[in-house]
Formats: sequence, structure tokens, C-alpha cells
Amino acid sequence: MANLDRHYEVDQRFRAFEVHREGTLVSLAGPGTGKTFSILRRNAALLNIQRICADSICYVTFIKEIAKAFQSDFDDEFQADEELLRTSTLHSLACRLIRNRGFTIGYDDELYFTSIAPKPDTFESRVFLTDLIYHLDHPNLYTIARLRNSLIRVKEA
Repeated sequence: MANLDRHYEVDQRFRAFEVHREGTLVSLAGPGTGKTFSILRRNAALLNIQRICADSICYVTFIKEIAKAFQSDFDDEFQADEELLRTSTLHSLACRLIRNRGFTIGYDDELYFTSIAPKPDTFESRVFLTDLIYHLDHPNLYTIARLRNSLIRVKEA
């Protein structure tokens, strides 16, 4: 693996992201080292220099707030008047893929997603726990309490 320390000054390492053409680019860096800025520059280079279609770029993260912050940073950095990049969480990307392409693997039924484990008293939780629990096909999850406890264990993992 190439060491960027030998090729770029500390404040110019984002250039490796801009000029990278093929293969895998791995960034091993700690907090505050410019990873997000480098990815912003990479996306700008893909759009403006390599003329890659924005529809083929997707920034995926685990947390919704980080996806929103990245989109905001991109818009601020490159004065984008419209949303050029698709930013998404892994969960929302999976949901979109299943919803839009699920038929390719034989799934073409209703699709329900909600976050209910940590917030049992929200409207969404009550709807799920009272209306949708009967759609589950698992012999041990036949009460609201068992379902909630199961989901909390999954979330913790």
C-alpha cells in the first residue's frame, strides 16, 4: 500500500483523493485529519474534472446527522445550488434498494421500516407494536414486550 506521507505534504494529502483514477483507495487516518474534506474534494473532482454523473455517486454513512452534515459541507464548500450528491445512511440505502429492486430477488411485498426499540412510547412504536406485530413470523415474538426486548438486543449489538 502506498504511503501518502512520501508523496504529499500534510496539508496537501487531499490531492491523492482528487487524482485517484482506478482501484481501491484506502484512507487510514484518525479524527480531525481531513478525511471528510478529502472525500468532499474527491466528489468535486469526480463531478467537475472527470465529469462523472452525480447520479452515480452516493455517500453512505451509518448516522443520519453525518449524512446531513456531509451534504451541507459539500453545498457550502462548492456553492451547490441544488443537491448534486446523494447522501444516505446505510439503513436508508438498504431500504431504497429493497423497495426499488427487491423484485429481482423475489421480494415484491409491502416494506415497513421504523425505529421503535429505544422509543417505545412514540406514535410509530404504538402503530408497529399494535398493528404490525401480527405480520411477524416468529413463534417467540407473540407479545409486545417480547418483540421490544428482542429489538433492543438487536440494536445494542
